[in-house]
Amino acid sequence: MIIEIRYENYRSMKNKTVFDLRAESICEFRDSVLKWNRNKTDEYHVLPLKIVYGQHECGKTNLFLGLQTLKDLILSGSLSMAFHKSYHELVFQDLPNKPISLGATFLCGNKLISYDVSFTQKEIVYELLHVNCCAIFERHFQSVKLSKTNKAMEYMDESRASSLEVNEKQCNPYPANSLFLSTGLGAFIAPTLVNEIQEYLYKKVFISISTYELLSQNLHLENKREIHELFTQLHMQDVLSQKRPLSSGMIRFINLSDLVFQAIKQNASMFIDGMSDGLNPTLVMPLLTNLHEKSNTRSQVIFNTHNPVYLEKQFIRRDEITFMTKDHDTTYLKSLLGYANRENNYLRKYLNGDYETIPVVNFKSFS
Repeated sequence: MIIEIRYENYRSMKNKTVFDLRAESICEFRDSVLKWNRNKTDEYHVLPLKIVYGQHECGKTNLFLGLQTLKDLILSGSLSMAFHKSYHELVFQDLPNKPISLGATFLCGNKLISYDVSFTQKEIVYELLHVNCCAIFERHFQSVKLSKTNKAMEYMDESRASSLEVNEKQCNPYPANSLFLSTGLGAFIAPTLVNEIQEYLYKKVFISISTYELLSQNLHLENKREIHELFTQLHMQDVLSQKRPLSSGMIRFINLSDLVFQAIKQNASMFIDGMSDGLNPTLVMPLLTNLHEKSNTRSQVIFNTHNPVYLEKQFIRRDEITFMTKDHDTTYLKSLLGYANRENNYLRKYLNGDYETIPVVNFKSFS
């Protein structure tokens, strides 16, 4: 499961920005958080659900694009192979010569992984990997420094752990446009560890940027039994018979349900851009409520939306809501916790513009 994602100089995230998925110590839905601990000092409570609100063009999609960029970079291992978009489209436009920085902390099996990377269009500037709070390596430009502590060596290949000094010399200088995590550490120093990280990102982190991906008429569903049970409880089981054409909204909802159930089964984290747009929230809510009831898994659903119906204290925790604002082309994040107490009417305050995420228009000025 994802604990936090870090950005700097990436698209609209000019400053150091942290998208935090940790659960705060609050009273609502206490038993719904995802819990993991390696020992008494390393304990994490993580949210299964995160909803992002913000105006158009404030940078909501960039949260997910940043994670996709980091995922592509780690899986490909090279700047030249990683990006679907050009570097010019990824960097904050006012600082084209400053490196982009991306990072994430996540649970991979029983390992707490924290990885950060900074890069320009032509070279990797910085890399840092921690496993269970132990530094494994640090890189500055083409210079790589391997950790030689006994704890760090536990994660390295046995045949290489005894000759790290030699390995370190062989790595320097490291190719400027290659990721050391994937092509150096993963190739011959700690292949098992890096394979685990790459497999986690490939199989357990789903990112859907375009909502049109959910519009396929060919419903090749992986979780038919769960979807049938859901639609039975919604008194809509006849929809699945496909004896009549389905609306685009219903097709999206069926495919979305399949993804959510798949995420629950695989203990995966699913990021969806504009998930509930065009969908009936009375259908989406039972689906998402299911996540709160599955707190014994490590599954997460993170999405952005303009629909304020989810701002209901009987449905969400305050730390499950993040508001995005934009000032001078720069995106800022703020939790609902920073605005509201438990007894507040979140929906009314949101519509009144109290959370700074929707414009307040005086229509009297038009008359």
